[in-house]
Amino acid sequence: MTLTKQQIAVGVFAKFSDVELAVFRLIGANFPMIKVSVVCAVTSSLHGVLVGLGIPEDERKALIDLVSQGYYLVIVKATPEEISMVEKILSQGSTQRWAASSVSSLSTGRYKNAVALFFNHHNTEQALIELKVAGYPMNQVSLVTQGRLLNETLREVKVFSKDKWIILKIPENIVGHYKSFLALDGYLLVLGGTDIQIAAARTILEANGVEDFHIYHPLVSSVINKV
Repeated sequence: MTLTKQQIAVGVFAKFSDVELAVFRLIGANFPMIKVSVVCAVTSSLHGVLVGLGIPEDERKALIDLVSQGYYLVIVKATPEEISMVEKILSQGSTQRWAASSVSSLSTGRYKNAVALFFNHHNTEQALIELKVAGYPMNQVSLVTQGRLLNETLREVKVFSKDKWIILKIPENIVGHYKSFLALDGYLLVLGGTDIQIAAARTILEANGVEDFHIYHPLVSSVINKV
């Protein structure tokens, strides 16, 4: 595989209204928002999110400290050209700090899988719609359900009944964890993507009431904190 040069850049904002304005400007410039993560509060999962984005340990500690003081973070992982574009856009606003560093990664990124549990049909559809709007590759998303139809705009999502989801090759320990929830008419989203895509997807899913979330590598599973 060839190496693709990427950068991680972090913008620090003092007010959430400034973050909203920055996001609106990025959307207006047609920037792929799946490459953007917004950090608004210190949570039990924040450290894992920063690790997943590839941010070094010393920088992670500094960023967590800033968030604990009430600052907001906009994190972008993209090509140098895209980072330069973002910097120009954010410089129009009230960025308190902007820093970018180079990283080397495989062209496919560090590929992972994730499963997310919902109990509400509306929340499930809304989460999927927001993933699509954010530019998430929907051909990398599957849904395990009792077969209830989804919004017609979500045709790319592969739908599996609960007795067929073994096709997805989810590790046995995760299958066992979720079987009982599916028996209670739960909805299970299965996503594949790079670390930045999964991190961005998690933010969207949490905003739509995800009940439980696991990240695992295609062959070796890894349990992440329950939401």
